[in-house]
Amino acid sequence: MKKFRRYLAIILVVIAMVCYLIPFNSCNNSSRNGSEDVPRVNPVPAFQTNISSSHPHDTSSFTEGFVFYKGFLYESTGLKGKSKLLKINPANWKIEKHIDLDSNYFGEGISIVNDSIYQMTYEEHTVFVYDLNLNKKRQFYFDTDNHEGWGMTTDGTNLIVSDGSSSIQYFEPSTFKLLKRINVTESGVPVPNVNELELIDGFIYANQWQFNPSYIFKIDPANGQVVGKTDITNIWNQTIPIDAETGPNGIAYDSTTKTIYITGKKWPKLYEVKFQ
Repeated sequence: MKKFRRYLAIILVVIAMVCYLIPFNSCNNSSRNGSEDVPRVNPVPAFQTNISSSHPHDTSSFTEGFVFYKGFLYESTGLKGKSKLLKINPANWKIEKHIDLDSNYFGEGISIVNDSIYQMTYEEHTVFVYDLNLNKKRQFYFDTDNHEGWGMTTDGTNLIVSDGSSSIQYFEPSTFKLLKRINVTESGVPVPNVNELELIDGFIYANQWQFNPSYIFKIDPANGQVVGKTDITNIWNQTIPIDAETGPNGIAYDSTTKTIYITGKKWPKLYEVKFQ
């Protein structure tokens, strides 16, 4: 009897494994019609990015942050000894003013809340705060889950930060106190290397660093799910030779004219685009 039970147990295990590896309805005859499909994960909808016009961009800029605010484009650049904060006039696309960061700092994402510019640093745990003429007002300490600062945007109240992982974290601007976090997923799978961020019409748009093909992801801030994506590899390829140091990184939005701007690290151009 014990031997029979042992064999029976083995047979049941084998049956269970087969049922796990083949469609559910093949092992379950209790469905209403016996032929229902197994639920599948829906692919994320893709959308097109169409170029409306192009403008010059400083090829020395290792772009980390990109934001449009009250008629000007502001850009933060990285690399120690080369990090800057730029104020660009879109009337002629010339740099109206810039400041250099101390060589100890690697500049990262920027955002603007109530006329104050917030500029993060990469590994130095420092946020600089400026007025709109790039005069420094203060600086303070911050930290993220990954202990790095990457991209930043705002919903008008909070600062929304990426740290190179799949995590997006919300901070209070006046203290940089962590308020909440969401994890970015595409069809249930975490999206790594989330970088530059921009909030457009209620959705977070994000570059992904060092991936080819290169996507801009459209993220639902309520749950972190990617609800759309656009492949901009062709724009990258036609602008500058593709390598590890020239990836797309920069999304800015003029909410008044509904204009979207994109660029990348060391790109000679920035583009006005439309997401279809």
